[in-house]
Amino acid sequence: MTIETKSPLINSNYISTKELSNEAENLVDRAKIYIRAILHDSFHIQPSESLYILFDEDVELTRILTAAYAAITNEHTNMKFTNFNHHTADDILSHLGTLKANDCVILIQSQQFRLNEYRIRLELFKRNIKTIEHLHLNIIKPEEYKNYVESLAFSPVKYRDLALRIKDKLDKCQSLLVECHDGSICEYTGGMNNCKLNIGDYEGMSGIGGTYPIGEVFTEARDLSKVNGQMSIWSYPSLA
Repeated sequence: MTIETKSPLINSNYISTKELSNEAENLVDRAKIYIRAILHDSFHIQPSESLYILFDEDVELTRILTAAYAAITNEHTNMKFTNFNHHTADDILSHLGTLKANDCVILIQSQQFRLNEYRIRLELFKRNIKTIEHLHLNIIKPEEYKNYVESLAFSPVKYRDLALRIKDKLDKCQSLLVECHDGSICEYTGGMNNCKLNIGDYEGMSGIGGTYPIGEVFTEARDLSKVNGQMSIWSYPSLA
């Protein structure tokens, strides 16, 4: 972890140390709308509840997202900010130790924050602290920033019923035919494993939160030997 010129450990607001472009400012305005919905619809954060944003400024996208959270500080009176690169692991761990159950931590990371052997999200979940992670933002190209921001628009209020209908069909089906745009076809037979949902609906869950963006309904074949055909790969995570 690189230690830069220190700012106070706890700040009540955020001002970017580098001027944002006009396009970035527009993305802040868009992201603010979606972040407000995430906090309200998925996390049910009340204006008086504690929000702690741990961020870095290594890429413009981290600055955009941090500025978007800062743009709603007038709606959440107990929102605090810490620049990860300005403080030691011990400083940050000490403050995390003061948080209480149902507080919410937002991690805005160009890569992934490391605090010795402390696995931030898992440790916070054990203490019933809600967590939102935006991570590995440094692999996203500037021309893709808009796509990332717009992907935060997913709403469990709008799409929960659709996700449950998709899950119901996949859980019951015995065969599934996937036809790709290039004409390749892949057939699944023998049924699918029970679908998992990542739609921001945390009702009844002990660990509230996860990595954003969300909006997934995912499963796999019960028997991979019964998957036949070809499938085109649309995209895959960048390792660069």
